Amino acid sequence: MTRNLFEQSIDILLVISSVAALMAILSIYQRRYHPQPEALRKLMHVASGLLAATFPWLFDSTLPVIIVCTISLISMVALRRVELLKRSCGAVLGGVQRRSLGEMYFPVAIGFLYVLTDGQKAFYLIPILVMTLADTAAALIGIRFGRHSFRTLDGTKSVEGSVAFFVTALPCIVVPLSVWTSATPHQIVLTSVLVAGLLTVIEAGSWAGIDNFVVPSVGFLLLRASLNLSPETLALHTQTALLAAGATAIFCTLTAQGLRTVTVQSSRGYWLPVFLVTTFFCLELVQSGNAALQTDLNDAIAASGADSHPSAGSADLVASVTPIILNGTTSVSWR
Repeated sequence: MTRNLFEQSIDILLVISSVAALMAILSIYQRRYHPQPEALRKLMHVASGLLAATFPWLFDSTLPVIIVCTISLISMVALRRVELLKRSCGAVLGGVQRRSLGEMYFPVAIGFLYVLTDGQKAFYLIPILVMTLADTAAALIGIRFGRHSFRTLDGTKSVEGSVAFFVTALPCIVVPLSVWTSATPHQIVLTSVLVAGLLTVIEAGSWAGIDNFVVPSVGFLLLRASLNLSPETLALHTQTALLAAGATAIFCTLTAQGLRTVTVQSSRGYWLPVFLVTTFFCLELVQSGNAALQTDLNDAIAASGADSHPSAGSADLVASVTPIILNGTTSVSWR
C-alpha cells in the first residue's frame, strides 16, 4: 500500500537527521584524533551511499527522495558557504587539499537515478553501490598502496587504485543482478566485466568530484544497454572493452614511465584520447542496446496482431509492449 507524503515525512526526517548526526560525530572525531582527511571524507561518502541504497525500501514514491536530495544539496552548499558551518562540520568534507565538488554531485545523482529507475532495485542499487564502495576503495588503496601513477585530467592517479575500483565494482554488479533479475550467469558475468571496466576508465578520467554524478549515470545507461543485447553481441562488446582496457593500461604505463617531465596541465592532452575513445565506446554500446530494445518492441507489436484486429490487438499490444518498456528487454525480467 502506497503511503502519502505526510506518512513518509517521518522517514524523510530520519534520513536527514541520520546524515546530520553522522556529520557531527565525524566532526568531533576529526577534532579529537586528526585522522587522514581523505579517509574521513570517504567514511562520510560510504555511510551516505549505503543510506541512499535503502531508499527503494524506505520510500514509496519519488517525491520524498527528491525532497531528501534537495535538502542534502542545500546543506552541502551551506557547509561550503556559511563560515560557522565551514569551520565545524564542513571540515569533514573540505579537509582534502584537492578541489572537489563531489558531495554536491552525489545527491543530484541519487535523485536522478531514483527517478529514472522507477523502483527497479538493481538498476538503482548497482550505480549507487559502485560509486559508494568502488570509488572509496580506489581512493584508499591508491593513497595507501599506489606505486604506479598515471596522469589524468585532474592530476595523477594510481594503477592500484583503478584495479581496486574494478575489483570492488564487480560484486556490486553481480550480486544485485543475481538477486533482482532473471539474467543468466553468462549474462551477469559479461555485463559485470563490461560495465565495471568502462566505469573504471571513466572514474579515472573524471575531475573535481564529477565522477559522483557521471559514474552512476553512465553506469545506469550501460547496465540497461548491456542487458538488452544478445549473449553473442554482449560477448563481442566485452572482448572489445578488454582489448581497450589493455591498450589503456599500456598507455598509462608509458605515461608514468616515459613522460615524467610532462606537467600535469600538458598531460591532459595525453589522457584525453583515452577518455574520448571510452566515451565513444559507451555511446556505441548504448546505441546497440537501444536498437535491440527497438527490435523487441517491433516483434511485440507484430505478435500482438494489432493491425489485423484493432480492438482485440490493442489489449494484446499493451500487454506485450509494457514489460519491454519497463524492464528494457524481454529476455531479462526484474523483481
